[in-house]
Amino acid sequence: MSRSPGQIIAAIGGPAAVALALVCAGGCISTSGPAAWRMAPASERDAAAYAAARQTVREAFPAVYQATQRAIITAGGRQFACDGILTASPAEGWHLALVSALGLVTEVRVGNDGAAEVLKVTPLFRQDWARDYVAQELRWLFTPPPELFAGRLGDGRLALAAVSGAGGARACYVCSADGSRWEELEVWDAQRRLFHAKVTGYRSFPGWPRAIPSEFELDAGAHQLQVRTVAMTAAASPAKEAP
Repeated sequence: MSRSPGQIIAAIGGPAAVALALVCAGGCISTSGPAAWRMAPASERDAAAYAAARQTVREAFPAVYQATQRAIITAGGRQFACDGILTASPAEGWHLALVSALGLVTEVRVGNDGAAEVLKVTPLFRQDWARDYVAQELRWLFTPPPELFAGRLGDGRLALAAVSGAGGARACYVCSADGSRWEELEVWDAQRRLFHAKVTGYRSFPGWPRAIPSEFELDAGAHQLQVRTVAMTAAASPAKEAP
């Protein structure tokens, strides 16, 4: 029997109820999502799948790595091709430089606290696009999300809801029923959907034991993005200092 969002939230209770209530306001539980997503709370029998999904999403990429990406941006009926150099480390956060045939397009960085900043502005790319689109899409696609709360979709897949402490954005990560594969992501801000993304490919790279999400198709309304990771070099995480 289908339950209303209010019944779902009441059944969960506690901090998870607050998180899911906020996500509900944005659309993860509404019928306006890509697959008319309606989420029921995870039960005790979902514990193993939820743990797997949480690890899948939060550890989708190495903690320290450098990747080369190919991207096609479609906006206003025109397509723009560029390369991305993405560097990630616990100390420096996530740094992305976009380069086209004409040179550097923009540079952005997302810190460990989720805060985004534009490091370089060029005539090739507006600052507001770099801040509102490039940095935010980098943040949600390639950085570990904040605390996740689980539920099941009507098609059996596992949904993980996240509420950001920086800016109040809400996200819904959709994984396979057993939690082993991240498949979709939708991000909302207030009542507006920022973007919907599909993970369309996985690929293995030397030096990392499992395949990473290597291809995305993203629809942000005003623009669409296709991004593919073509090379990645992973490094061991820095050892923690002894207390």
